[in-house]
Amino acid sequence: MPLACSPLPPALRSLPCPAVRLSTSPQLMMAARSRSTSAWRRAKPHLAPPLLSYDGGAPQSAPLASWTPRLSAPHDLPPRMRGKHVKLCIALLVKGAPLDVVRDYCRYHLYVGFSQLFLFFDDPAADREAYVAVDGIPGVACFLCDRKFWRQCVEESEMVRRREQNRVFEDTAACVETEHKCRQNLCVELAIRRARAMGLDWLLHIDIDEVFLPQAEHPQDFFANLPAEVVQVQLANHEVVPECLSVTNWMRDASLFKVNRCFADAEGLRRLWQSVRLAREQALPGAGAATYFNAYEGFKSAVRLESTPLPYDVHKFLVLAPFDRYVAPSAKMTRAPTSAASDPVILHWANCGLHNWRRKYLNLGNFPNLWWGRVPIKLPVHLISRDLVHGAGAEEAEHFYRKVIMADTPAERACLSQAGLLVRVDFPRNCLLACDSEEFDRQKFTE
Repeated sequence: MPLACSPLPPALRSLPCPAVRLSTSPQLMMAARSRSTSAWRRAKPHLAPPLLSYDGGAPQSAPLASWTPRLSAPHDLPPRMRGKHVKLCIALLVKGAPLDVVRDYCRYHLYVGFSQLFLFFDDPAADREAYVAVDGIPGVACFLCDRKFWRQCVEESEMVRRREQNRVFEDTAACVETEHKCRQNLCVELAIRRARAMGLDWLLHIDIDEVFLPQAEHPQDFFANLPAEVVQVQLANHEVVPECLSVTNWMRDASLFKVNRCFADAEGLRRLWQSVRLAREQALPGAGAATYFNAYEGFKSAVRLESTPLPYDVHKFLVLAPFDRYVAPSAKMTRAPTSAASDPVILHWANCGLHNWRRKYLNLGNFPNLWWGRVPIKLPVHLISRDLVHGAGAEEAEHFYRKVIMADTPAERACLSQAGLLVRVDFPRNCLLACDSEEFDRQKFTE
Protein backbone atom coordinates (compact mmCIF):
# COMPACT_ATOMS: atom_id res chain seq x y z
CA MET A 1 0.00 0.00 0.00
CA PRO A 2 1.47 3.40 -0.91
CA LEU A 3 2.40 5.77 1.85
CA ALA A 4 -0.05 8.57 2.63
CA CYS A 5 1.24 11.90 1.38
CA SER A 6 0.22 15.51 1.35
CA PRO A 7 -0.11 17.33 -2.01
CA LEU A 8 2.92 18.06 -4.14
CA PRO A 9 4.42 21.54 -4.01
CA PRO A 10 3.79 23.57 -7.18
CA ALA A 11 7.31 23.01 -8.54
CA LEU A 12 6.73 19.26 -8.62
CA ARG A 13 3.11 19.02 -9.74
CA SER A 14 4.13 18.89 -13.39
CA LEU A 15 6.43 15.90 -12.91
CA PRO A 16 5.34 12.80 -14.83
CA CYS A 17 5.13 9.48 -13.05
CA PRO A 18 7.17 7.98 -11.53
CA ALA A 19 7.57 10.75 -8.97
CA VAL A 20 8.35 11.19 -5.31
CA ARG A 21 5.70 12.92 -3.23
CA LEU A 22 6.70 15.29 -0.49
CA SER A 23 5.10 16.75 2.61
CA THR A 24 5.74 20.46 2.85
CA SER A 25 5.74 23.35 5.28
CA PRO A 26 6.92 26.97 4.95
CA GLN A 27 9.68 26.36 7.51
CA LEU A 28 11.04 23.39 5.61
CA MET A 29 10.93 25.20 2.29
CA MET A 30 12.87 28.10 3.78
CA ALA A 31 15.51 25.65 5.03
CA ALA A 32 15.88 24.23 1.52
CA ARG A 33 17.32 27.46 0.13
CA SER A 34 20.87 26.81 1.35
CA ARG A 35 22.85 23.78 0.23
CA SER A 36 26.38 24.68 1.27
CA THR A 37 28.58 22.69 3.61
CA SER A 38 28.36 25.46 6.19
CA ALA A 39 24.58 25.28 6.03
CA TRP A 40 24.74 21.55 6.67
CA ARG A 41 26.93 22.08 9.70
CA ARG A 42 24.60 24.75 11.08
CA ALA A 43 21.55 22.56 10.62
CA LYS A 44 19.84 20.88 13.56
CA PRO A 45 18.83 17.27 12.84
CA HIS A 46 15.43 17.47 14.52
CA LEU A 47 13.12 17.92 11.56
CA ALA A 48 10.76 15.05 10.80
CA PRO A 49 11.54 13.38 7.47
CA PRO A 50 9.08 13.99 4.65
CA LEU A 51 6.92 11.19 3.38
CA LEU A 52 7.94 9.66 0.08
CA SER A 53 6.48 7.07 -2.23
CA TYR A 54 7.22 5.79 -5.69
CA ASP A 55 4.22 6.36 -7.89
CA GLY A 56 4.27 3.57 -10.43
CA GLY A 57 0.81 4.33 -11.77
CA ALA A 58 -0.25 5.37 -15.23
CA PRO A 59 0.91 6.57 -17.61
CA GLN A 60 4.52 5.47 -16.85
CA SER A 61 4.50 2.37 -14.65
CA ALA A 62 7.67 0.66 -15.88
CA PRO A 63 10.81 0.88 -13.72
CA LEU A 64 13.42 3.42 -14.73
CA ALA A 65 16.15 0.76 -14.91
CA SER A 66 16.12 -2.98 -15.54
CA TRP A 67 19.76 -3.99 -14.99
CA THR A 68 20.21 -7.24 -13.05
CA PRO A 69 23.33 -9.29 -12.25
CA ARG A 70 23.76 -12.39 -14.39
CA LEU A 71 25.83 -14.22 -11.76
CA SER A 72 25.10 -15.22 -8.18
CA ALA A 73 26.79 -18.50 -7.28
CA PRO A 74 30.45 -19.16 -8.16
CA HIS A 75 29.47 -21.87 -10.64
CA ASP A 76 27.49 -19.23 -12.58
CA LEU A 77 30.79 -17.83 -13.91
CA PRO A 78 30.80 -18.74 -17.61
CA PRO A 79 33.56 -21.19 -18.54
CA ARG A 80 36.38 -19.84 -20.66
CA MET A 81 35.87 -20.68 -24.32
CA ARG A 82 38.53 -22.21 -26.51
CA GLY A 83 40.48 -19.66 -28.50
CA LYS A 84 42.95 -16.90 -27.85
CA HIS A 85 44.19 -16.84 -24.26
CA VAL A 86 44.16 -13.28 -22.94
CA LYS A 87 46.09 -12.38 -19.80
CA LEU A 88 44.49 -9.72 -17.62
CA CYS A 89 45.92 -7.68 -14.75
CA ILE A 90 44.87 -5.01 -12.26
CA ALA A 91 46.88 -2.14 -10.78
CA LEU A 92 45.90 -0.18 -7.66
CA LEU A 93 47.28 2.06 -4.94
CA VAL A 94 46.23 0.99 -1.43
CA LYS A 95 46.29 3.02 1.78
CA GLY A 96 44.91 1.91 5.12
CA ALA A 97 42.60 -0.81 3.82
CA PRO A 98 41.67 -3.62 6.25
CA LEU A 99 43.86 -6.70 5.92
CA ASP A 100 40.89 -9.00 5.25
CA VAL A 101 39.69 -6.75 2.43
CA VAL A 102 43.12 -6.74 0.76
CA ARG A 103 43.35 -10.51 0.98
CA ASP A 104 39.81 -11.07 -0.33
CA TYR A 105 40.36 -8.55 -3.12
CA CYS A 106 43.27 -10.63 -4.43
CA ARG A 107 41.50 -13.95 -4.00
CA TYR A 108 38.36 -12.79 -5.79
CA HIS A 109 40.08 -11.38 -8.87
CA LEU A 110 42.33 -14.41 -9.25
CA TYR A 111 39.21 -16.56 -8.95
CA VAL A 112 37.32 -14.83 -11.76
CA GLY A 113 40.23 -15.01 -14.23
CA PHE A 114 42.78 -12.25 -13.73
CA SER A 115 46.38 -13.43 -14.08
CA GLN A 116 48.23 -10.73 -12.15
CA LEU A 117 47.62 -8.00 -9.59
CA PHE A 118 49.97 -5.12 -8.84
CA LEU A 119 49.36 -3.68 -5.35
CA PHE A 120 51.14 -0.51 -4.27
CA PHE A 121 50.96 0.28 -0.55
CA ASP A 122 51.06 4.03 0.05
CA ASP A 123 51.73 3.89 3.81
CA PRO A 124 54.60 1.43 4.46
CA ALA A 125 54.14 1.53 8.23
CA ALA A 126 50.34 1.18 8.44
CA ASP A 127 50.06 -1.19 5.47
CA ARG A 128 52.93 -3.57 6.30
CA GLU A 129 50.70 -6.28 7.77
CA ALA A 130 48.51 -6.37 4.64
CA TYR A 131 51.62 -6.30 2.46
CA VAL A 132 53.05 -9.35 4.23
CA ALA A 133 49.71 -11.19 4.05
CA VAL A 134 49.37 -11.04 0.25
CA ASP A 135 52.93 -10.66 -1.01
CA GLY A 136 53.45 -14.41 -1.16
CA ILE A 137 50.34 -15.19 -3.22
CA PRO A 138 51.24 -16.32 -6.76
CA GLY A 139 49.98 -13.73 -9.20
CA VAL A 140 50.26 -10.84 -6.75
CA ALA A 141 53.15 -8.34 -6.90
CA CYS A 142 53.40 -5.95 -3.95
CA PHE A 143 55.32 -2.70 -3.51
CA LEU A 144 55.92 -0.66 -0.35
CA CYS A 145 55.85 2.96 -1.44
CA ASP A 146 58.43 4.73 0.71
CA ARG A 147 60.35 7.87 -0.21
CA LYS A 148 62.96 5.87 -2.11
CA PHE A 149 60.21 4.20 -4.15
CA TRP A 150 58.60 7.51 -5.12
CA ARG A 151 61.93 9.07 -5.98
CA GLN A 152 62.71 6.17 -8.30
CA CYS A 153 59.24 6.32 -9.88
CA VAL A 154 59.70 9.99 -10.72
CA GLU A 155 63.17 9.36 -12.15
CA GLU A 156 61.94 6.54 -14.41
CA SER A 157 58.57 8.05 -15.36
CA GLU A 158 57.79 8.63 -19.02
CA MET A 159 55.07 11.05 -17.94
CA VAL A 160 57.58 13.15 -16.06
CA ARG A 161 59.97 13.05 -19.00
CA ARG A 162 57.15 14.32 -21.24
CA ARG A 163 55.73 16.77 -18.73
CA GLU A 164 55.75 19.63 -21.24
CA GLN A 165 53.52 17.68 -23.65
CA ASN A 166 50.49 17.28 -21.40
CA ARG A 167 49.05 19.15 -18.42
CA VAL A 168 48.24 15.91 -16.59
CA PHE A 169 51.84 14.78 -16.99
CA GLU A 170 52.96 18.13 -15.56
CA ASP A 171 50.56 17.73 -12.63
CA THR A 172 51.89 14.24 -11.95
CA ALA A 173 55.46 15.52 -11.89
CA ALA A 174 54.69 18.54 -9.72
CA CYS A 175 52.15 17.18 -7.22
CA VAL A 176 53.30 13.66 -6.38
CA GLU A 177 53.81 14.51 -2.71
CA THR A 178 50.43 16.19 -2.24
CA GLU A 179 48.00 14.57 -4.69
CA HIS A 180 46.80 10.99 -4.26
CA LYS A 181 45.76 10.87 -7.92
CA CYS A 182 49.30 11.72 -9.04
CA ARG A 183 50.74 8.86 -7.02
CA GLN A 184 48.12 6.58 -8.55
CA ASN A 185 49.27 7.61 -12.02
CA LEU A 186 52.91 6.83 -11.23
CA CYS A 187 51.98 3.42 -9.84
CA VAL A 188 49.87 2.55 -12.86
CA GLU A 189 52.67 3.63 -15.17
CA LEU A 190 55.09 1.30 -13.36
CA ALA A 191 52.53 -1.53 -13.48
CA ILE A 192 52.15 -1.01 -17.24
CA ARG A 193 55.90 -1.42 -17.74
CA ARG A 194 55.97 -4.56 -15.58
CA ALA A 195 52.90 -6.03 -17.24
CA ARG A 196 54.25 -5.48 -20.75
CA ALA A 197 57.50 -7.16 -19.76
CA MET A 198 55.50 -10.14 -18.44
CA GLY A 199 53.56 -10.50 -21.70
CA LEU A 200 50.19 -9.51 -20.24
CA ASP A 201 47.50 -8.18 -22.57
CA TRP A 202 45.10 -5.87 -20.71
CA LEU A 203 45.44 -3.73 -17.57
CA LEU A 204 42.51 -2.51 -15.48
CA HIS A 205 42.95 0.37 -13.02
CA ILE A 206 40.48 0.24 -10.13
CA ASP A 207 40.69 0.88 -6.37
CA ILE A 208 40.64 -1.39 -3.33
CA ASP A 209 36.92 -0.63 -2.86
CA GLU A 210 36.08 -1.71 -6.43
CA VAL A 211 35.86 -5.09 -8.15
CA PHE A 212 35.30 -6.34 -11.68
CA LEU A 213 31.92 -8.07 -12.04
CA PRO A 214 31.55 -10.42 -15.05
CA GLN A 215 28.20 -10.79 -16.72
CA ALA A 216 27.57 -12.89 -19.85
CA GLU A 217 31.17 -13.91 -20.61
CA HIS A 218 34.25 -15.08 -18.78
CA PRO A 219 36.47 -11.99 -18.30
CA GLN A 220 39.17 -13.38 -20.58
CA ASP A 221 36.63 -14.08 -23.32
CA PHE A 222 35.12 -10.59 -23.02
CA PHE A 223 38.50 -8.97 -23.71
CA ALA A 224 39.55 -11.57 -26.29
CA ASN A 225 36.39 -10.94 -28.33
CA LEU A 226 36.88 -7.18 -28.60
CA PRO A 227 37.73 -5.87 -32.10
CA ALA A 228 41.43 -5.43 -32.70
CA GLU A 229 41.11 -1.66 -33.11
CA VAL A 230 39.67 -1.25 -29.57
CA VAL A 231 42.46 -0.30 -27.18
CA GLN A 232 40.40 1.02 -24.23
CA VAL A 233 37.29 -0.34 -22.55
CA GLN A 234 35.24 1.84 -20.21
CA LEU A 235 33.23 -0.11 -17.63
CA ALA A 236 30.21 1.46 -15.92
CA ASN A 237 30.16 1.42 -12.13
CA HIS A 238 27.42 0.68 -9.60
CA GLU A 239 27.69 2.30 -6.15
CA VAL A 240 27.04 0.57 -2.84
CA VAL A 241 24.23 1.59 -0.51
CA PRO A 242 25.41 0.54 2.98
CA GLU A 243 22.68 -1.07 5.03
CA CYS A 244 24.39 -0.76 8.43
CA LEU A 245 26.85 1.56 10.14
CA SER A 246 29.40 -1.10 11.07
CA VAL A 247 31.12 -2.72 8.07
CA THR A 248 34.35 -4.67 8.57
CA ASN A 249 34.84 -6.29 5.18
CA TRP A 250 32.70 -4.58 2.57
CA MET A 251 33.18 -7.34 0.01
CA ARG A 252 31.38 -9.75 2.34
CA ASP A 253 29.18 -7.41 4.40
CA ALA A 254 27.50 -5.21 1.75
CA SER A 255 25.66 -6.29 -1.39
CA LEU A 256 23.06 -3.59 -2.18
CA PHE A 257 24.01 -1.31 -5.08
CA LYS A 258 22.62 1.74 -6.84
CA VAL A 259 22.45 1.22 -10.60
CA ASN A 260 24.54 3.44 -12.88
CA ARG A 261 22.45 6.02 -14.73
CA CYS A 262 23.60 4.68 -18.12
CA PHE A 263 21.22 1.74 -17.50
CA ALA A 264 18.29 4.03 -16.61
CA ASP A 265 15.88 6.30 -18.40
CA ALA A 266 17.74 9.61 -18.28
CA GLU A 267 14.81 12.02 -18.03
CA GLY A 268 12.86 9.85 -15.61
CA LEU A 269 15.89 9.52 -13.34
CA ARG A 270 16.59 13.25 -13.47
CA ARG A 271 13.08 14.09 -12.36
CA LEU A 272 12.99 11.38 -9.73
CA TRP A 273 16.31 12.45 -8.20
CA GLN A 274 15.26 16.09 -8.23
CA SER A 275 12.34 15.07 -6.05
CA VAL A 276 14.54 12.99 -3.75
CA ARG A 277 16.93 15.92 -3.30
CA LEU A 278 14.09 18.22 -2.33
CA ALA A 279 12.78 15.63 0.12
CA ARG A 280 16.21 15.28 1.71
CA GLU A 281 16.65 19.03 1.93
CA GLN A 282 13.31 19.39 3.62
CA ALA A 283 14.27 16.75 6.14
CA LEU A 284 17.67 18.31 6.87
CA PRO A 285 19.15 21.42 5.21
CA GLY A 286 22.35 20.57 3.33
CA ALA A 287 21.43 16.96 2.54
CA GLY A 288 19.88 18.00 -0.77
CA ALA A 289 23.31 18.82 -2.18
CA ALA A 290 24.02 15.13 -2.72
CA THR A 291 24.13 13.88 -6.29
CA TYR A 292 22.65 10.54 -7.42
CA PHE A 293 26.00 8.82 -6.76
CA ASN A 294 27.90 10.03 -3.71
CA ALA A 295 31.29 9.36 -5.32
CA TYR A 296 32.22 9.43 -8.99
CA GLU A 297 29.62 8.38 -11.52
CA GLY A 298 30.72 7.09 -14.88
CA PHE A 299 33.30 4.44 -15.53
CA LYS A 300 36.73 2.94 -14.92
CA SER A 301 38.92 1.81 -17.81
CA ALA A 302 41.01 -1.11 -18.95
CA VAL A 303 43.68 -0.62 -21.63
CA ARG A 304 45.29 -2.88 -24.21
CA LEU A 305 48.97 -3.01 -23.25
CA GLU A 306 50.35 -3.36 -26.77
CA SER A 307 49.17 0.22 -27.39
CA THR A 308 52.05 1.48 -25.17
CA PRO A 309 49.63 3.40 -22.92
CA LEU A 310 50.10 5.91 -20.15
CA PRO A 311 47.48 6.83 -17.52
CA TYR A 312 45.68 10.10 -18.19
CA ASP A 313 43.80 10.11 -14.89
CA VAL A 314 42.24 7.46 -12.70
CA HIS A 315 39.46 6.85 -15.24
CA LYS A 316 41.15 6.61 -18.63
CA PHE A 317 44.39 6.25 -20.59
CA LEU A 318 46.39 7.83 -23.40
CA VAL A 319 48.05 5.86 -26.20
CA LEU A 320 51.14 6.53 -28.27
CA ALA A 321 50.29 8.13 -31.62
CA PRO A 322 52.36 9.11 -34.68
CA PHE A 323 54.99 11.79 -34.19
CA ASP A 324 55.75 10.39 -30.73
CA ARG A 325 52.75 12.04 -29.06
CA TYR A 326 50.36 10.64 -26.46
CA VAL A 327 46.70 11.20 -27.29
CA ALA A 328 43.29 10.02 -26.11
CA PRO A 329 42.06 6.99 -28.04
CA SER A 330 39.50 7.86 -30.70
CA ALA A 331 35.86 6.86 -30.41
CA LYS A 332 36.55 3.94 -32.74
CA MET A 333 39.38 2.82 -30.46
CA THR A 334 37.29 3.06 -27.29
CA ARG A 335 34.43 0.89 -26.14
CA ALA A 336 32.37 3.35 -24.10
CA PRO A 337 29.97 2.33 -21.31
CA THR A 338 26.83 0.88 -22.82
CA SER A 339 23.42 -0.06 -21.52
CA ALA A 340 24.02 -3.67 -22.60
CA ALA A 341 23.22 -5.90 -19.63
CA SER A 342 25.77 -8.42 -20.91
CA ASP A 343 28.75 -6.10 -20.38
CA PRO A 344 30.84 -6.46 -17.21
CA VAL A 345 30.63 -3.64 -14.67
CA ILE A 346 32.55 -2.28 -11.71
CA LEU A 347 31.10 -2.60 -8.21
CA HIS A 348 32.11 0.37 -6.06
CA TRP A 349 31.92 0.10 -2.27
CA ALA A 350 32.33 3.85 -1.81
CA ASN A 351 32.39 5.01 1.83
CA CYS A 352 31.09 1.64 3.01
CA GLY A 353 30.86 1.67 6.81
CA LEU A 354 31.03 4.65 9.14
CA HIS A 355 34.50 3.77 10.43
CA ASN A 356 35.83 3.22 6.90
CA TRP A 357 34.35 6.53 5.76
CA ARG A 358 36.03 8.39 8.61
CA ARG A 359 39.35 6.64 8.03
CA LYS A 360 39.24 7.46 4.33
CA TYR A 361 38.85 11.20 4.92
CA LEU A 362 41.40 11.22 7.71
CA ASN A 363 43.86 9.62 5.27
CA LEU A 364 42.99 12.15 2.55
CA GLY A 365 43.52 15.03 4.98
CA ASN A 366 41.97 18.47 4.85
CA PHE A 367 42.43 18.77 1.09
CA PRO A 368 41.56 21.93 -0.89
CA ASN A 369 38.50 22.39 -3.12
CA LEU A 370 40.66 21.98 -6.24
CA TRP A 371 42.42 18.99 -7.71
CA TRP A 372 46.00 19.86 -8.68
CA GLY A 373 45.32 23.41 -7.53
CA ARG A 374 43.30 24.20 -10.65
CA VAL A 375 40.37 21.79 -11.27
CA PRO A 376 37.25 22.37 -9.10
CA ILE A 377 36.06 19.29 -7.22
CA LYS A 378 32.43 18.80 -8.26
CA LEU A 379 31.53 16.04 -5.80
CA PRO A 380 29.44 17.67 -3.05
CA VAL A 381 29.46 14.65 -0.74
CA HIS A 382 33.25 14.41 -1.06
CA LEU A 383 33.68 17.99 0.14
CA ILE A 384 31.05 17.79 2.88
CA SER A 385 32.59 14.54 4.15
CA ARG A 386 35.98 16.22 4.38
CA ASP A 387 34.58 19.07 6.44
CA LEU A 388 32.57 16.84 8.75
CA VAL A 389 35.37 14.37 9.44
CA HIS A 390 37.88 17.13 10.11
CA GLY A 391 35.68 19.62 11.92
CA ALA A 392 32.38 18.23 13.17
CA GLY A 393 31.41 16.17 16.18
CA ALA A 394 30.90 12.44 15.97
CA GLU A 395 27.11 12.70 16.30
CA GLU A 396 26.81 15.25 13.50
CA ALA A 397 29.05 13.20 11.20
CA GLU A 398 27.10 10.02 11.91
CA HIS A 399 23.80 11.75 11.18
CA PHE A 400 25.07 12.90 7.80
CA TYR A 401 26.39 9.42 7.06
CA ARG A 402 23.03 7.84 7.82
CA LYS A 403 20.91 10.27 5.86
CA VAL A 404 23.12 10.71 2.78
CA ILE A 405 25.59 7.82 2.40
CA MET A 406 23.19 5.15 3.63
CA ALA A 407 20.02 6.77 2.25
CA ASP A 408 18.70 5.63 5.63
CA THR A 409 15.06 6.43 5.05
CA PRO A 410 12.85 3.40 4.39
CA ALA A 411 10.64 5.39 2.04
CA GLU A 412 13.60 6.60 -0.03
CA ARG A 413 15.04 3.10 -0.37
CA ALA A 414 11.63 1.72 -1.26
CA CYS A 415 11.26 4.47 -3.87
CA LEU A 416 14.63 3.66 -5.48
CA SER A 417 13.99 -0.07 -5.33
CA GLN A 418 10.57 0.17 -6.99
CA ALA A 419 12.14 2.31 -9.71
CA GLY A 420 14.61 -0.50 -10.43
CA LEU A 421 17.56 1.58 -9.19
CA LEU A 422 18.64 -0.70 -6.32
CA VAL A 423 19.90 -4.23 -6.96
CA ARG A 424 21.31 -7.02 -4.81
CA VAL A 425 24.66 -8.41 -6.04
CA ASP A 426 25.87 -11.49 -4.14
CA PHE A 427 28.41 -12.92 -6.58
CA PRO A 428 31.61 -11.50 -4.99
CA ARG A 429 30.62 -12.63 -1.50
CA ASN A 430 29.66 -16.09 -2.73
CA CYS A 431 32.94 -16.42 -4.61
CA LEU A 432 34.84 -15.56 -1.44
CA LEU A 433 32.93 -18.23 0.47
CA ALA A 434 34.12 -20.68 -2.18
CA CYS A 435 37.65 -19.32 -1.79
CA ASP A 436 37.50 -20.13 1.91
CA SER A 437 37.63 -23.85 1.16
CA GLU A 438 41.02 -25.56 1.46
CA GLU A 439 40.53 -27.18 -1.96
CA PHE A 440 40.30 -23.82 -3.64
CA ASP A 441 43.30 -22.43 -1.75
CA ARG A 442 45.51 -25.31 -2.80
CA GLN A 443 44.32 -25.16 -6.39
CA LYS A 444 44.67 -21.40 -6.86
CA PHE A 445 47.51 -20.36 -4.60
CA THR A 446 49.98 -23.23 -4.50
CA GLU A 447 50.18 -24.30 -8.13
